[in-house]
Amino acid sequence: MTTKLKDKAHIKEELFKNGFVNIGQVYSAQSAQNFEYSLNEYIENLSSIDRPEISFKKSQVTIYSPHMLEYFAHYAAWPVNDILLSTVQEIFSDRFCLSNWNASGAPPCSAYESRIHIDSRIPISDPSNSTHIVAMVALSPFNEFNGATKFFKKSHLSGKRPHDCAQEFQIEQPCMSPGEVTLFLGQTFHDISKNSTNSYRWGIIGYYTLWWVKPTYDFTVINPKSLSEEEMMIYGHRAVPPHPFDLNKYTVR
Repeated sequence: MTTKLKDKAHIKEELFKNGFVNIGQVYSAQSAQNFEYSLNEYIENLSSIDRPEISFKKSQVTIYSPHMLEYFAHYAAWPVNDILLSTVQEIFSDRFCLSNWNASGAPPCSAYESRIHIDSRIPISDPSNSTHIVAMVALSPFNEFNGATKFFKKSHLSGKRPHDCAQEFQIEQPCMSPGEVTLFLGQTFHDISKNSTNSYRWGIIGYYTLWWVKPTYDFTVINPKSLSEEEMMIYGHRAVPPHPFDLNKYTVR
């Protein structure tokens, strides 16, 4: 059953309280399922898994950005979805940019390797000081049988790293329909789970970070001619030092 889109105030309240929240249907189910089909086709047609833009692990396959957005150009506008950006803006109350936008898949009948972690590197205990907001987009249905992400409820308030205290928190595994989005704070403990089905479980993991955090990937390869002023900011074009150096030397770096 599809979750209706929640209002921004409720989203922020629940996110700050629990560390994660399903905000509802952001992308159409059909477009999500089409994206899932394209990813399955891409993996099936790979001539070699020894490629720098892809990581193959026992419990997870990752296709990294910006290759992901270049190869699947039809979906290149997904990171700048109006609903998603306005929601992130409401939470951050500051300028922000895109740090990564990766496809993440749990392989069929995969072995399970526990890797409880945080994405922000810094275990901040005050949600209002969060530097990372992560958008997890369901392309496949997410459920307890196919490797849906596990969250450690209220772990974002601990100010600690997972290996210190993960056992202290209740685990929740939100189910999602294709096109739904769960947001979580970068300091929330989380982990992939075992996929016991015969099909890939695909999703998108996108990090949005405060403007002063250095992005994981360089998205300035995306042609700026097609971007709005807001999208230029999101993709990092406004962070590129000017050229030549006689202008560059006056920038903060």
